[in-house]
Amino acid sequence: MPTHVHGILMINKKDDQEFNLNGTNYKPGHNRFRNPGKNNISSIIGSYKSMVTKNAHKISKQFEWQAGFYDHIIKSNREFDRIRQYIDDNPGKWGKDKYFNDVFL
Repeated sequence: MPTHVHGILMINKKDDQEFNLNGTNYKPGHNRFRNPGKNNISSIIGSYKSMVTKNAHKISKQFEWQAGFYDHIIKSNREFDRIRQYIDDNPGKWGKDKYFNDVFL
């Protein structure tokens, strides 16, 4: 889509699995309010946006992102299938998007 991106980020860690983060053993939920460093969704999205921006500016200096992003934890196979189908169907809805004419003016 010319105005937005959808994606599914899959992280394969079990909820009860402990892992090492910057030299500290970490169990998800246990140290909930500590700074998770570079191993978090915000860091992953920030890195992605940085890489895309660098390459997009080679094409057009007018490229810019919105300030934040929306995230949602997918909790079931049914929900995963529904969201995946929404993402697959989304480009076909571009002509009806409220920003359709603005991009091509």
